[in-house]
Amino acid sequence: MFLTFNIIGQENIISGSVSDKEGNLLLGATIHWKNTTIGTVAFDGTFELSTSESSDTLIVSYVGFISYEDKVEATKDLKIILASNLSLEEFEVKDRRGSNYVSTLQTMNVEYIDEGELRKAACCSLAESFETNGTVDVMYSDAVTGAKEVKMLGLSGTYTQLLAEKRPLAKGLGSPHLFDYYPGTWVKGIQVSKGIGTVENGFDNIAGQINFDLAKPWEDDKIFLNTYVNSFGRVETNLHLNYPITDKWSMGFLLHGSGNRNNVDNNDDLFLDTPQKTLFNGLYRLFYRGDYLFSQFNFQYINGNTKSGQVNMGLDNPYIVNFDHERIDIYGKVGFVGFENPNKSIGLIYNLTNQKIDEEYGYLRPRDGNQDYGYANFIFKSKPGENSTITTGASVTYSDLNNNLGDFVYNIKEKQAGLFLDFSTDFVSNTKAPSDSEELVVTATDAPKEVSNTFLQNLGLITGLRIDNHNLYGLLVSPRLSLKYNFNDKTITRLNIGRGFKTPYVISENIGMLINNADIIVDQALDMESAWNMGVNFTKELKISGRTVSIIADVYHSLFENKIVMDLEQNSKEIHFYNQYGTTTSTYALLMANVQVNDRLRLKGAYKYNHYEIGFRSGNRIPPLFAKNRGLITVEYEFPRTNWDIHLSTQFVGKQLFPEHRGAPNTLDLTGHVGTTPAYQLFNIHINKKFTDRFEFYLGGENLGNFIQKNPIIDYENPFSDYFNASHVYGPTLGIRGYMGIKWTIK
Repeated sequence: MFLTFNIIGQENIISGSVSDKEGNLLLGATIHWKNTTIGTVAFDGTFELSTSESSDTLIVSYVGFISYEDKVEATKDLKIILASNLSLEEFEVKDRRGSNYVSTLQTMNVEYIDEGELRKAACCSLAESFETNGTVDVMYSDAVTGAKEVKMLGLSGTYTQLLAEKRPLAKGLGSPHLFDYYPGTWVKGIQVSKGIGTVENGFDNIAGQINFDLAKPWEDDKIFLNTYVNSFGRVETNLHLNYPITDKWSMGFLLHGSGNRNNVDNNDDLFLDTPQKTLFNGLYRLFYRGDYLFSQFNFQYINGNTKSGQVNMGLDNPYIVNFDHERIDIYGKVGFVGFENPNKSIGLIYNLTNQKIDEEYGYLRPRDGNQDYGYANFIFKSKPGENSTITTGASVTYSDLNNNLGDFVYNIKEKQAGLFLDFSTDFVSNTKAPSDSEELVVTATDAPKEVSNTFLQNLGLITGLRIDNHNLYGLLVSPRLSLKYNFNDKTITRLNIGRGFKTPYVISENIGMLINNADIIVDQALDMESAWNMGVNFTKELKISGRTVSIIADVYHSLFENKIVMDLEQNSKEIHFYNQYGTTTSTYALLMANVQVNDRLRLKGAYKYNHYEIGFRSGNRIPPLFAKNRGLITVEYEFPRTNWDIHLSTQFVGKQLFPEHRGAPNTLDLTGHVGTTPAYQLFNIHINKKFTDRFEFYLGGENLGNFIQKNPIIDYENPFSDYFNASHVYGPTLGIRGYMGIKWTIK
């Protein structure tokens, strides 16, 4: 009854394998459509590639083999066998792209994270998938709830749009937990778009987009089991069940269960160091893949409880933090590609969500809420030229959020309707020019040959405009522009600029500040948040002493037209929210290098600098608990002939300013909460052993240096006093911890 359809405006897909006459897969073979820039690389000997409306001739090439060139039709099981080129004196050149890379083909600045990268950590949730990533930062919001906050370009994760297979996830009551709703084993790939994204997915995008792909029934194993346990009593199990009904119909179940019933209080402050949690999460997926029609229907149910604070401490009147949350998502896609003109396609994405919460922050702060959310996005795609694409459509959103925090009521009822137009082109002329993915054969007697190229042939453009009408905030205009220029196939620069908006959900997006007894005061009617974001990226791949080195440099600047300010410093007993005074700006710079030392050793280093000034009522200044400097170093090594691999990482976090404690009495102990925090480093290790194609074992350790923020809770002895506060957290509150797990598969 809920027949729904896959990938909006998507062309048909061809897939297959590339091997030699002996059946050995040719790892790294290149595949592309003749006379186009549409192509891919068969990193593991297999590939998937979208069809091209402008070419039906496929070219497959591999060094030392005769290239394959022939017309093909859309199919799912191409078996391409290349013959060895015996007329050449043979030599071998090996190179391997890492599991975390930035494409030189995309016009937008997109970082790709595939399954190989996700295996380098326990990846119990989507948030923990970024622990080895140089772009996205993960941190805790407070010392009690265990909630994690994701930051990008130095800005809070609320300014980043989170997409599940191009479907925007409903923000609001679920905002603090969205990354926990998707276990790491469910995720098969992540794309991180820095800066303003395209206009197709809505106006809710200032710092960038994080889109992740989930396991699909026809690609995933029939049965997959993952279990995990750590030294603090956290236990998780993930189970994938997939069944191909027919050659066109397939379905799958993704199941997750986790629990944590520890009673750890290592610092003797009578508060649990890590919360007790239980979570059940189930997703049912049904797909139809026809000749012209694609459908997808999904039903997801989430039910969880979190309890923390003074649990089982033997106190007569304990301070308890308790979360109960339930969420239902029904969503799907519809796509049709059967037009007489193959350059046209249409599609629809829809989503229905209901979320309920029942929370308690000590008996002084009960909180309950309910949110109904609906979303639909109709997209039409066409190709007016060989290398140009126009995407246009309309979307509507409805959200009814009711949120009560004791006597403080914050309800938002939103209705939005918008139109968008997106145009992209590669400016390639009709004259055939050698593409970057075509094979170049060089012998010892060959002289280098110059290839003429025009400026436009190296230029890519994406420009878009979105106009929305919002019942609360009126007309919202979102222009976007992205440019790229390829100096050659290994050197690229990009420019990105655009405008985005965000609805202020001040309670849900700041639950960490609820772990205190300060009064919450909204000083004025809060406007829509809006900002311009502009950025420059430079990506370069080069060879140094035979080693492949990729260098990425980013600079992004955000200029807020309006930002909702959370002011903690007017008075220690008050938290104020208001529209910014003056201006709010953020300047972010990233320098990252990846070095492939050899086939088995890979190094990565990243340094991030962020200057962030918020327009407080008292003037512009850096917000408290904000680190200007961050760094990351990772080392990956695969042991020869043993199927063991090891991943080491260290993160550096610079100094931060504590909030000022105006109005606090002199008798209040503020030790460890005044002035500047110390800089610190975190060390992690992950070891994986693959016994067979069906069974893996892993173990690891986190925070191996055992760095802990001392005294994370102010006035912990009096949790119902005016000055109790557990939100001033700058580092981990848990010390060294170990974990282990298994992965078992039936293919």
